[in-house]
Amino acid sequence: CDGSLLKALKKSTDARLIVMDDTKAGLECADVAINAIVAQHGAYSTDGIQAALYEGPAYMILNSDVAKVVRRDGTKVDQARKILLSFGGTDTHNVTERMLDALNGVPDTFDIRVSLGPASEPSDHLEKIAAASSHNVHILHEVPSLIAEFAAADLVICAGGISLYELAAIGVPAAAIASEPHEVDTIRYCAAHGTCLD
Repeated sequence: CDGSLLKALKKSTDARLIVMDDTKAGLECADVAINAIVAQHGAYSTDGIQAALYEGPAYMILNSDVAKVVRRDGTKVDQARKILLSFGGTDTHNVTERMLDALNGVPDTFDIRVSLGPASEPSDHLEKIAAASSHNVHILHEVPSLIAEFAAADLVICAGGISLYELAAIGVPAAAIASEPHEVDTIRYCAAHGTCLD
């Protein structure tokens, strides 16, 4: 937004205004800005920033379901048999279809769960790929808890968004493929810290 809404909010209350994932107007109008996503670091000039700025993954606010999962350690990627594919709410670039097609070329047999986001519907092509697979493939739509799906997997193949932070927090190995340009930085950061394969 252009800041007019934030300025109006500031005038209407004595409460402190906190913005998240804001690289523009919130930095000038809010009291506090929390920018945890890696791609945002250094993406703006510090001139004119009025907000107290908290940057980096240490400030990531995760889904409360993460705290309910017992952290796992020691899962070996090469022993993974339960694989979850999860490419966000929309998967605008059909990464899911291409990834499942690629996995169909792997000779081992896997249990593969495909989680489609709330704005995705299984395409005819995806259903054909799943039906032709030698793997045990289940297509899921709008799962009640993506965190529970993460926790049940041996390996999650996903995009480079918030899921990578959640997977790191619960100790489930991830392999990440950027489905949007801004996800590249997050994947590189997580790979450098040993929480995912790029």
